[in-house]
Amino acid sequence: MPKPLHLINPGRALLLNSPQHTTSLFSHPLVLSSVTPCLRTEQATYSYEKPRMKTQVTKISVLQTSKVLALVSPIFGLFHAAVGVICIIIAVALIANEQPEGVGLLVPGVILFFMPVLIFFMTFIFTALGSLLYNWVAGKAGGIEFEATVIQPAALDDPVADSLP
Repeated sequence: MPKPLHLINPGRALLLNSPQHTTSLFSHPLVLSSVTPCLRTEQATYSYEKPRMKTQVTKISVLQTSKVLALVSPIFGLFHAAVGVICIIIAVALIANEQPEGVGLLVPGVILFFMPVLIFFMTFIFTALGSLLYNWVAGKAGGIEFEATVIQPAALDDPVADSLP
């Protein structure tokens, strides 16, 4: 009968001791939940549990977050710009027919046309202010906490970013 298997430093290394071999598996991304020796072949079978990591966002990069959100947000202003173009076309047509209502429609049309640019600048400014506020609050009360789960386990030979050399 083989010797029992010993778990050394859970989550980092597994040391298998048997009469034929000694193997260590370092930097394994999965947490070993149980090790069952197979008596016929003296090999170990493993059952794994998806690891869960609690993480806190304690600081947000103000400039990077503001820049990314400001570049993405003007997409939401494209609808406004399209409505603005329609308003401008109608206003020009009304002004061409010498109707005074055209001037009243021209101003909102121009404002709506430039809405993506306005959204860009407003998103940058308010995201920067929100990030600064979040960083201040997270420094005092702790950041947003979330739990991450590994979806697809990596192979045993794949390097792990936080592995020990």
